[in-house]
Amino acid sequence: MENSDYLLTNKEKRRGFLGLYFGRMVMAISTGLLGVFLPIFLYNIFNGNIALVMSYYVVATGVCLFLVAFGAQFLNKFGFRKALVLASFFAVIINTAYYYITPSNMWPLLSISLLGLIMFRVLFWIPYHVDFAIFTNTGRRGGQVGLMLSTITLLGVVGPMIAGYIIETWSMQALFFIAIIVYTLSMIPFSFVPRTNERFSWDYARVERIFF
Repeated sequence: MENSDYLLTNKEKRRGFLGLYFGRMVMAISTGLLGVFLPIFLYNIFNGNIALVMSYYVVATGVCLFLVAFGAQFLNKFGFRKALVLASFFAVIINTAYYYITPSNMWPLLSISLLGLIMFRVLFWIPYHVDFAIFTNTGRRGGQVGLMLSTITLLGVVGPMIAGYIIETWSMQALFFIAIIVYTLSMIPFSFVPRTNERFSWDYARVERIFF
């Protein structure tokens, strides 16, 4: 990454950290709710074919690794803050596809969810981690990272219990509907993250060379 000497005030850093924190925590609610049960849902949709479930995640990860350098170049022009908001929108698309999936329409909707998952990963994780490094304070970074991780861990423990109750009381579709609302709400704190002038300077060939 290259920095263009854009100096952030302490107020901007605080606003950036809070935007990232609350946006990530809102997302972590959905992650905690869906994390255990989504693979089970896919397993049932695929009629017990574990190879198809694994292929779904392998394709999403493999394509994302191939596109991440191109995505970083795109972010240079598009902007990190807008990418975080757009990634949240793709998360809404993913869960909307899950919500409407039935055995009769599974393949087109699974394709949409897979594309949305790839786009979410390409658009979200680079700006999130770069901005997190920028907006945390050097002397307090350990505490800020600890706060983030402890909250995510807590939601990861509580989420499956709440999700199990929701599925038992209503349905898996109700869980996806909640996830749609939660991911929509995550756009709000991300939209308050200050703009930065960080730029990804490596070309695709250099990324692949360093990676391998």
